Amino acid sequence: MKPSTWTDAKVVYICKGPLDIALLQLQVSPGQLCPISYDLECPEVGSRVYVIGHGFYGPRCEMLPSACFGVVSRVIEATQPSKTASHNRSLQNRFPAMLQTTAAVHPGSSGGAVINSEGHLIGPVTSNARHDGGKLIPHMNFSISCAAMEPVFNFSKDMEDLAILEELNMHDEHLSSVWSLAPSLHPKQENRLFETPPQDDVKAIKGSRFAKFIVERVNLQPPNGEDANSER
Repeated sequence: MKPSTWTDAKVVYICKGPLDIALLQLQVSPGQLCPISYDLECPEVGSRVYVIGHGFYGPRCEMLPSACFGVVSRVIEATQPSKTASHNRSLQNRFPAMLQTTAAVHPGSSGGAVINSEGHLIGPVTSNARHDGGKLIPHMNFSISCAAMEPVFNFSKDMEDLAILEELNMHDEHLSSVWSLAPSLHPKQENRLFETPPQDDVKAIKGSRFAKFIVERVNLQPPNGEDANSER
């Protein structure tokens, strides 16, 4: 079997909401193409995953995609904005919005499949974490869960009703904050994501800590030049 087969595709839908999703339809379906099963359930933290993609070397290099092993290290949930929650969702309409894994992900792997130990798709890779200097952290990456893309799978059953996909364009402040790696501004939001104080606050915190350190040092100085460890 060839490492890759190229075929034309047309763009069916591009998400205008917080999720980085585009839906393509193949013009011709290759004979050896096998559809993958997907899993809408929330994966457990610590469960085994495999990331399959073309990191470093693109598919035009005629090389088979790489498969990297890791585990789900974190699951970030969001509330379901639609009134049509599926039976797979909890009564609170919460669903896994972002998956974080420890599998090695390199440039070029975006859009690659995250597969669970049962061989089911649980989401596509979207991005890596980065150091302050911009350097990628390969073993800290983020994926959109299949549960968040449920409207896509519902649409794919007949590929006719585009209104199903409009659910992905709905504004959701919490979901947007998840994918901007920023805390939600909702007053009742309990889980703060990657919260970083403003630069002025950072300086104030550092300054207050330094002032406290100086005060403590002054208080430790014994009177009249006595040793702080000497007994009175």
